[in-house]
Amino acid sequence: MAHPSDMLSLPLELIREIIELVAYDAIGQDLAWVASALVVVSRDIRAWVHPILYHTIHIHLHNDEALLRLLDSKPSEFFAPVRHIILVDCFPGTRIAQRCLARLPKVKTFTVDDEGFQALKTQYMNIRARRIIMTFAAEPGVLNGRPFEPVTHLRLLLWRDFGLDWSYRFSKMPRLSHIVFDLWAASTVSILEVNVRAALAAPSCQRVVVQVIDQDSKDEEEANQRYVTVIKVLRLFKDSRVYAARVHNRHLGEMTLRMTLDSHARTCAREALQGADPWSIGERVM
Repeated sequence: MAHPSDMLSLPLELIREIIELVAYDAIGQDLAWVASALVVVSRDIRAWVHPILYHTIHIHLHNDEALLRLLDSKPSEFFAPVRHIILVDCFPGTRIAQRCLARLPKVKTFTVDDEGFQALKTQYMNIRARRIIMTFAAEPGVLNGRPFEPVTHLRLLLWRDFGLDWSYRFSKMPRLSHIVFDLWAASTVSILEVNVRAALAAPSCQRVVVQVIDQDSKDEEEANQRYVTVIKVLRLFKDSRVYAARVHNRHLGEMTLRMTLDSHARTCAREALQGADPWSIGERVM
């Protein structure tokens, strides 16, 4: 049986690697309290774990007031490690999330639902987002274009046809290089074609990923055929920048539309906490 003294005999670099792996694993499993407990063990461990613990923070209706108090009580250096903010399940109609954002102006990556995006928009003059994961079916025609001007990485949800043509918006995003489309069964191939073509035409485009989400098909053969159809459409572009991926979520089709959108948003939030990079997924279709 191993004793604590055995670990202390290990090289410092190995001890640090073990501690960091424990912290990453705890946060990935939504057990941030484990990583928080490590912080109080020693100053060295605090220095190792603190950047992991605060790399990604989730602002939501159950923690926004406590987070605001923490932001007010700590020096700015305390939150220097923050690189990604999740704005999912924010309480609509309050300014607490906006006040939290105002204290974190250097963050460049955001995962947002509808209410979260509204909060982010209010901070446009202070925050220049570079990466945005939009977990809701945003209609570009009704969105203010200013928050998108500096964006390099964008993830969008396509779940129906009406109003989801991003062609005009992409043309106004000179830095946009990586785009992910989450494609739900309710979307037709035509809206996918329009958006992929527009994304490829963006001045700085390097990679376009289409992630097919099997949400409501109980027939495996039907789901497979739909994916094959998407691949055929993507191959028609004859462009090596196009990639495809596929995920299964059979439960979505059993929910109401509101529940389905909420579930997708929380899935994206969970992926963000686990450090997933949606812009690197997929296989090249050509």
